[in-house]
Formats: sequence, structure tokens, C-alpha cells
Amino acid sequence: MSERQGNGPEFNDTEPSPAEILAPAPVLGLGAFLIGVALHLINPISVFPTPLNFVGGGILVVVGVGILLTAVRTMRQINKSPPHEDEPSELLTDGPFKYTRNPLYLGIIVIYLGLTGLLNSLWPLAPLLVLVWYFDRVARREEAYLDSKFGDEFSQYRENVRRWL
Repeated sequence: MSERQGNGPEFNDTEPSPAEILAPAPVLGLGAFLIGVALHLINPISVFPTPLNFVGGGILVVVGVGILLTAVRTMRQINKSPPHEDEPSELLTDGPFKYTRNPLYLGIIVIYLGLTGLLNSLWPLAPLLVLVWYFDRVARREEAYLDSKFGDEFSQYRENVRRWL
């Protein structure tokens, strides 16, 4: 890409493209959670009283699924799917994208926290930290790409909408 419209970090052909990810975000989330479950089975560390973990965890799972499904529905309205293979034809600023630039990743993280609560274990939080770091890294790379593609429109969006919450 020879010409750049935006004001943020430059995206260039020598960097991995936004499509180059380890695996789909839900698969990474599930894998990280299963590592936490395995650690819990080896040495359980419970945190919450039983009724509290079911209520809090359940609420977080429902909220996370809601964020995720609403983001996917918003993407489908412009014929965009969550996988990184296709380039966005327009900048998404509706639905959950009004409140967070990364509702898909955020939904997965909230579901993960809910499942952690339902499991009532501290162990899944360790792989979650790595997962959040990776999601943030991918989000920054995606934002550099969006800045190069949408320029000032993305810069204005970035100023008005937080990356996470």
C-alpha cells in the first residue's frame, strides 16, 4: 500500500495482514479456557460461594453471547463475516460497534469470564491474560489496517469509540 489516508500507525505490506491469525477467536478462547479447566482439575482453587458463582457467571455468559451475536448480526447486514479473509466494504459503526471497536473479542472475553465464574476457579484467569494480550495485539494490527483503508473516517471513529469499553 503506497498511499495512506489516516493518522494512526501505518499499515504496510511487510507486517502480517489482519487475516493472519493463529486461529479463529472462539477457538482460541475455548483452548485457553480448557487449559484453565485442566489446571483446575489438577489443583482446584475456588473463589466464590456457590450461589454467587452460578448467578454471576450465568449473567456474564448471557451478556457475552448477546454482545457476540449482535456483532455478528451487525456484520452480516453489510455481508461481512467474522473471519478475517474478507475485507470490510465499509466501516462498521452501528450496533455494538457504537460502544466498542472490538465487540467480537469483547463478547468472547465476557463469555470466558462467565464460564470461569460457573467453574468457580481462579485457574482460567491465567490463560485469559495471554488471550487478552493476543486479542489486543490483533486488534491493534486490524486498526492499523482500517486506518490505512478508511483514513479520516476511522480516525474519527477511533476518537469516539474505545477499543474495549
